[in-house]
Amino acid sequence: MRPDHTHPCSPLARRLGAATLLAALALPTGSHAGEVAVVFTQAQRYTDIGFAPATRERNLSTLQEHLSRWGQRLPKDARLELEFLDVDLAGVERPLGREPFVRVIDGRVDGPRMTLRWTLWEGSTVTASGQEQLSDLGFFHRLVLGDRNRPLVYDLRLLDDWFRGFTQQRLR
Repeated sequence: MRPDHTHPCSPLARRLGAATLLAALALPTGSHAGEVAVVFTQAQRYTDIGFAPATRERNLSTLQEHLSRWGQRLPKDARLELEFLDVDLAGVERPLGREPFVRVIDGRVDGPRMTLRWTLWEGSTVTASGQEQLSDLGFFHRLVLGDRNRPLVYDLRLLDDWFRGFTQQRLR
């Protein structure tokens, strides 16, 4: 008989419950409420944001929505401006059936890559700025927590990793 991993007392269920509790404890408190502003500069020239116009819009919207939530982790007077200069999403789009393209991710040399320019404001003062080239060529071999099939999971993780390091270095 196979073990029931959904039973509340199973080791897997206990580990998932503990991870959920730790994630809830790590949520930002009310003292944070900064802002993140995102600009996609010449998105039609990006290496790979999707080929079909609807796919490009959906991918840009997914990035925008995800990045705007970062403001919850910034101090209330902070504003992080992100200007994306290039995006190359994880995987490669391939034609398939009636849909114009399907994104195929096989873990070879198709990792996410992005170039962005950033400016950090505290009130009306620029406190730091720079340009970054982000990539994660080992993306496919790292554990994905949550739904591996959600849109842009590897690309969003790349950005989250950068933001985590950014906040540790730049914010008090």
